[in-house]
Amino acid sequence: MFFSVVIPTYNRKAKIERAIRSLLVQEFSDFEVIIIDDGSDDGTREIVQSIQDSRVKYFVNDHNIERCASRNRGIREAKGKYICFLDSDDYHLPNHLLTIHNAIIETREEVDMYFTNSVNESIDGVRLSRNCPKFTDYDPLEYFLRFTVNPQRWAVKRDVFNKEQFDPAINVAEDMDFTLRICCAGFKVCQIDKITTVYCASEDSFTHGDPNKPYKELKSFRAIFSKKKLASQLPTREKRRLLSMCYFHISIINESKDEVIQMYLNSLRSFFLFPKGYNGATNKILLVNFLYHLPLFGFLLKKVVRPNESGLNPIEVPYPINVAETKELQYFKGKAKVSFRKEKVRWLRNVFVSHEGLCVKRGVFIKNSAFNMIGNEDNTHFFEFFKLSTEQYLVANFGKSLSTKELDADYLLVHSKWFNFYFWLTSSVYRLILTERYHQNVKLILPETISQLPFVRDTLLLFPNLKCEIIPSGEHLKVKSLLFPEVRKWSVSISLSTVQAIKSTVLDYAIKHRTLPLGMSNKIYVTRKNTGKRGITNEEEVEELLQKYGFSTVSFEDYDLFEQALIMEQATHVIGLHGAGFANILYMNPGGSLFEFMAHPPTLKDHRTGFWRLSGVIGLRYFVQFCDFSGEQKLFIDNNYTVNIPKLVTNLKLFLTKAANNS
Repeated sequence: MFFSVVIPTYNRKAKIERAIRSLLVQEFSDFEVIIIDDGSDDGTREIVQSIQDSRVKYFVNDHNIERCASRNRGIREAKGKYICFLDSDDYHLPNHLLTIHNAIIETREEVDMYFTNSVNESIDGVRLSRNCPKFTDYDPLEYFLRFTVNPQRWAVKRDVFNKEQFDPAINVAEDMDFTLRICCAGFKVCQIDKITTVYCASEDSFTHGDPNKPYKELKSFRAIFSKKKLASQLPTREKRRLLSMCYFHISIINESKDEVIQMYLNSLRSFFLFPKGYNGATNKILLVNFLYHLPLFGFLLKKVVRPNESGLNPIEVPYPINVAETKELQYFKGKAKVSFRKEKVRWLRNVFVSHEGLCVKRGVFIKNSAFNMIGNEDNTHFFEFFKLSTEQYLVANFGKSLSTKELDADYLLVHSKWFNFYFWLTSSVYRLILTERYHQNVKLILPETISQLPFVRDTLLLFPNLKCEIIPSGEHLKVKSLLFPEVRKWSVSISLSTVQAIKSTVLDYAIKHRTLPLGMSNKIYVTRKNTGKRGITNEEEVEELLQKYGFSTVSFEDYDLFEQALIMEQATHVIGLHGAGFANILYMNPGGSLFEFMAHPPTLKDHRTGFWRLSGVIGLRYFVQFCDFSGEQKLFIDNNYTVNIPKLVTNLKLFLTKAANNS
């Protein structure tokens, strides 16, 4: 047996099959797959045992022992000459094992550990570049302290594990710990400069889903740096940089919890451990934090930085038809007035543009580069954006830890900090329309993650003369000449003229280049079952009931931007769950009806009123049914809903009969 691939797993029912099958299609066939189930109780066992392949070997731990101990068990069970690894939520490309095998043959097996390069994959399935510098450009210890080399990229000689294994006491940064120890032990390491594996972002992973990540990293780094085998050999500068990073992120957590003293202490620890990483910028960042939390200055600063709340030509939105006589009317009272600000297009010179689209000029945040800056429970969104962009500006200009790129020509910016399909359709598309006459002479700034989204690619078909500058993940910009259409004050304050401009532009193209999908009724039920986020627990019951009333089920994920527009333009009755795809209601004609399933909000302030208000602007009749929700997502709207069927029957009768008699 040449390779053994060890996969530790715990409750990965939805992803483990993809990981395994990525191995079964490898271009090199002499391998076995060792799966160590760390006590899963979600059906992982059934998924693994359904795969009929003699190369797949399945072992279950008696109790949960965490991933390092599970990997060690996999090593003991393995029979391969070289041991490889794969996390159960990631996957290998078909060339992974063959690429490593060829390198082993070329080096005549004189290397103890090989590692390849990888790419990232976002939660939405978009592949992104990953920073994989050349190993030979660095000291080995410095390399593994600076750059993450996940175990799934490794192939390690079996003999190495007779001397070094994973430390079960280190469950965060265990890859760093292991690679540092084998370097210090004198084992030879080689990088294979080819991409062979995919690292997937996952909401429940440690990297993306654990709010206590900085605390756990700090504990692990301290434990690793104190090991006798490592303490005297590791470069001090890199150790201090990592500890400084942990304290900096902990200070941000302290601030979010209003733990002011701890925030100051951890910010200072971060600064004194590694001041060179930020040069003089950290002093300015700390000053911003300090002033904000002083009672007098904090009060004044919040007042000064908040944008003007006054709007022009406000309209009154009718209350939902089916809650006019119920206690649920409280969610809408006081929110019926919608104001608008006339969108402006400006040229900005010598402006800093953060990767999120926030703009700073001469160190001053441009407030109209973000919306929704007021309105959360404590009215701090503006300060959050102000602080984020200011810190990025200072560190990018005076420090070393953020990369920036200078753009010399004329550029256009239409994305912002709040980004999803709703934002793109109702804001970005309109800003492209406003600036269309410039499109032969400007380039559109698009972050890599945004540029690969299908609805963004579709939109660019509307503007064939517009060229794009794709910005790698995390990179910030210094732009000498920026065409800047301002972001409106609220994400939901969309004027009728804006709606009409977007609708006519998209529908004109759709009518010429697309046809209405077959079988579409003018009564539409919009399902979210293909989004993987926020759904209806009893959706089969809901669909069965709606079919009796003549509704067609539509998943917007099955259609492009223009097909969605055609579907909604002919719809008279639309029903579905709260979600960004409802931005498509702007294609509906006045007099149509919208029925939205909405979760009971924890507080009156938390109620999401966007589609109700947009319906009022367009002239749609709006209905709502509040639902119970389950789950532990931070935003209550991201949890799963349960629809009360008897209540839905009552509301449907109103929706289909009384709607026509109300204005």
